Amino acid sequence: MFSIGDFARLGGVSTRTLRYYEELGLLQPVAVDPATGYRSYSAYQLARLNRIVALKDLGLSLGQLQPLLDDLSADQLREMLERKRAELQEQLVDDRARLTRVEQRLQHIEGEDRMPIDVLVKHVPPLRVALVRCEQPGLEFGNMEPAVRPAVTELVQRLSDAGVHFDGPLFLFYDEQDDGTIVPHVAIEVGDQDVPVDAVVREATLPAIDVVSTVHSGGGGHDAIGPIYGQLARWAEDHGYEAKGPGRDIVLEATNEDDAVYELQMPVVKTAG
Repeated sequence: MFSIGDFARLGGVSTRTLRYYEELGLLQPVAVDPATGYRSYSAYQLARLNRIVALKDLGLSLGQLQPLLDDLSADQLREMLERKRAELQEQLVDDRARLTRVEQRLQHIEGEDRMPIDVLVKHVPPLRVALVRCEQPGLEFGNMEPAVRPAVTELVQRLSDAGVHFDGPLFLFYDEQDDGTIVPHVAIEVGDQDVPVDAVVREATLPAIDVVSTVHSGGGGHDAIGPIYGQLARWAEDHGYEAKGPGRDIVLEATNEDDAVYELQMPVVKTAG
């Protein structure tokens, strides 16, 4: 026999909780001393206590527990707990993704307070490029890196194997879809050279555009580049320009993903007046 304190410690609950369960008729002590009111519990009651706690953790109210305590088999309880575990694991994945989005948004907000960037307005002529289109479902600026990285390797290797020299740096441009997702393109300017076109590598001529641009040193992920595009957009609006579609991320120098130099170009048109 155990005192209420010892039994509470064995069951991982408080003595106050045990008294509450007794009051509700869920778990009665084996004996109560009529003179002192001391309550005693049996080790065999631990199974019932564990069942109460388990069902409560499933989200059942204490009022719902009573019919299940005696009629629910151990296998049925195990199955219910396994379903709850799967639900919590899925919720954990969702919460981690939400936490990542919150952290990204905080970085964007912090980026808005950085020192002003140097902005250049210039005209970019038509470019004939070789490209790899990274078309995967659900791509957004924040999750595109795993799709882009192998495309960079593939494009550089295919062109090098074909003896094509690069007339300009590697860069990324984007197509926006109606649902808000994007299709990144990895591209390299090739001039009038023959391009080994196949199911992966394509060639295209990009139209001339006017851009506002700046140079960025550091990471190339959306957490680093996104706030800078925000600054470009504000600069453009303040100086009589309107942004026209996604930008071009031009890799001027790359030691690694976290230590590179980019020119970020945002296409714009001059607004009337």
